[in-house]
Amino acid sequence: MEDIWIEEEAKKVEDHLYQRKGLRIPIQDILNHILIGFLEWDEEKILGNFKELEILLKGNGFPEDGLGIREVLYPLGKIIGKIMLMKKEESKGQKILSNILNNSRPEMRCVGCVALGETGKKDLEAVIPYMYKLAMDEDWRVRDFIARVLDEEIGKAYPEQLFNMMKAWAKDRNEKIRRVSTQALLSYGWKDPEPILELMKQLLHDESLYVRKGVYYCLQTIGKDQNLLFSDVRRENPGIVFKALKEWIKEDHPYTHWIIAKTLSEPTWTKLFWWEVLEVLKSIVERGREELHETVFETIMSIFKYNAHKVFRTLKEWTISPNKNVQKVGDRTIHEINVRSIRCHEIAAV
Repeated sequence: MEDIWIEEEAKKVEDHLYQRKGLRIPIQDILNHILIGFLEWDEEKILGNFKELEILLKGNGFPEDGLGIREVLYPLGKIIGKIMLMKKEESKGQKILSNILNNSRPEMRCVGCVALGETGKKDLEAVIPYMYKLAMDEDWRVRDFIARVLDEEIGKAYPEQLFNMMKAWAKDRNEKIRRVSTQALLSYGWKDPEPILELMKQLLHDESLYVRKGVYYCLQTIGKDQNLLFSDVRRENPGIVFKALKEWIKEDHPYTHWIIAKTLSEPTWTKLFWWEVLEVLKSIVERGREELHETVFETIMSIFKYNAHKVFRTLKEWTISPNKNVQKVGDRTIHEINVRSIRCHEIAAV
């Protein structure tokens, strides 16, 4: 009976990859072997089939990100988590899960993250210590997986408990834990940005660049009006997040200004209120911190294509600004735009 159920679940994974990710090769048998390997805890069988699967998926155009089978690991973990919950012998299920979580291979621990998320829906308190450990994992992919599991699995089952837990993690001494707190509430923030904005505000001055990158990614994600991560549309989100950015710009801190400049590279705000975006970037440059000029320049170049003529005219005004910093960034950006335009014409003429 268990074997039949595993075959059915493996077929669902194959169908999902076929419909959503463009899979064009059969992989159900390999998935069956991997799942049976987990149940029997035959590490050699698991890794051998993982390797075969990785080769097949790479040949089918799946991205090479060091794991190569990222799209398969998540659904596999969910199946294994369900199996753990179905096990009558609880100790056997715990032993299998322990073997996965303590394995030296990151792909194994990624699967363990998701399996843990499934079991955590039944007993959150029991899995929190394991999740905390995984959030400090040496491999960034494992940390990304546990953040996703917290966001997509635990957040759906226990949204307020997760929010309170991430409030505590945001104050942790370990930068990896703080980073996870910026990525584990994306679904929560999509539905209700205000509490997440308050939480991210606490991390604006964080000494860790790794954490600050997580903050601006979070702000970009919850500040869109449409996002492939979520099925619904949130027309009000861009305005809510942009209002917070305009408030934060008033404080004179380089980390805050860097986060704001990076956040504004997301085109949503440029399409909705391009003039105000440029005014915010201009106010950053006016403060005179040259180390932020490069970030502002990169952001302007990334948003230029979405409102080219209006942005170009505004930058021309920057070049005659009485503020030398604004003038400097304006001159450089105009020069780069002209250089790229010439290159495009040269390529088109070939």
